[in-house]
Amino acid sequence: LAESSGLTWSPALARSAVSIWAGHLAACRLAQAEGVVLHPVSGAHHARRSRGSGFCTFNFLVGAGLQLLEAGAVRKVAIIDLDAHQGDGTWHLVQNDERFGIFDVAGTDWVGERESGRVLMRVVSDAEGYRKAVGALPGFLDRFQPDLVQYQAGMDCHQEDLAGGIPGVGANLLASRDRFVIEAVT
Repeated sequence: LAESSGLTWSPALARSAVSIWAGHLAACRLAQAEGVVLHPVSGAHHARRSRGSGFCTFNFLVGAGLQLLEAGAVRKVAIIDLDAHQGDGTWHLVQNDERFGIFDVAGTDWVGERESGRVLMRVVSDAEGYRKAVGALPGFLDRFQPDLVQYQAGMDCHQEDLAGGIPGVGANLLASRDRFVIEAVT
């Protein structure tokens, strides 16, 4: 999976991927007791079942959600993805699983825009569109009513990021976005 996403496999990389997965699952379990837990890692939302993609080796967002769902610890899992790129791997893994909700605002279109009671996916072209689309989060949460929320923050939507970059999205907007998301889910 590492090699399929352009990374060179090594025992150290394998330990890293396993540690990220285990750490994320532990963070999700702790969030159930503590409310909000931060797990600052990257590389999940492009990975699919049989291959990595876009520097994402494993989709630990879906994996942790599935483990908690199958253990009966939660009934519904929401994934908020505000990275510059759509979470195409996440979409492909859970598009038919009603237990997952997806809220995805991105500057690039990899799987299209979608809207239903459990999915809101928007593609935007500038800061105003990004701000407006993110503003729909409370309504999404009210409709879906998840037991667990996982947030892929994504800093690559900063206007100066060479891999993403949405015009007009700067540090102040990203900081207010994160405060808004945390307030919406608590």
